[in-house]
Amino acid sequence: ITLIHKPGVDHHPHSLNNPEPIVRFILEATGYHRNFCVYPVPGNEYRSGAGWIEGSDWHQISDDITATIGNRQLKLLLLGNSITQGWGGNRKLVTYKIGKKALDETIGKDTWESAGISGDRTENLLWRIHHENYHLSNPKNVVIAIGINNLLSGKNSPEDTAEGIFVVAKEARKKFSQSNIILMGLLPSGRKADDPIRIKCDKIHKILATKKFKGVNYINPTSWFTDEKGTIKDGLYSGDYIHLAESGYQVWAEKIAQLMK
Repeated sequence: ITLIHKPGVDHHPHSLNNPEPIVRFILEATGYHRNFCVYPVPGNEYRSGAGWIEGSDWHQISDDITATIGNRQLKLLLLGNSITQGWGGNRKLVTYKIGKKALDETIGKDTWESAGISGDRTENLLWRIHHENYHLSNPKNVVIAIGINNLLSGKNSPEDTAEGIFVVAKEARKKFSQSNIILMGLLPSGRKADDPIRIKCDKIHKILATKKFKGVNYINPTSWFTDEKGTIKDGLYSGDYIHLAESGYQVWAEKIAQLMK
């Protein structure tokens, strides 16, 4: 079974209702496994509650990122999902920019840009890295944080998600040939160390730690946000323990600045 996105054709956002879990279930019922995390496909998000200007769809958001980046020579480009989107940057179609102040003060205003899209999974970011012209900004540093939506909305296994993250890192290495690539996999989710989603996150990091990355600096950021028991530190996350609060972005910005040095 092949899901096809025809180049040059604007598919209506509601015509693709994420058939992946159903297709994967059918395939696996016959004993056939296909890891959808590693195949580049555009997203199908269409909502304003994700911090977008109302009425925007995934392709408009992606085009807005490309236009915002342009040919600017950036110190830092951030790739990811809604957590990365929260940095805000100078994008016109994003309204929620809770992390912008932290990076402006730490890295420097107008020297960085966020290329995060709410809801993105590894396969969606892989499509954007391959098809969009982000590399024309020749960023000195590229930070990648992706994978949580593969576990949540994609219902992918930690093993498949880890492989998707690995493929994203390899594609970024090819596209951003002159950049310092910093892969964080995914930030910790779930308040406590024994939370089911945290256990999956930790498993992904264990798998990534065994991978041989060429020209990619892999960092596990879990300890930045947790105490000695593995519990998320107070005030760093929003109530869902997936998205960061303003103080969480401040911690992340300071760690990124250190890695850039």
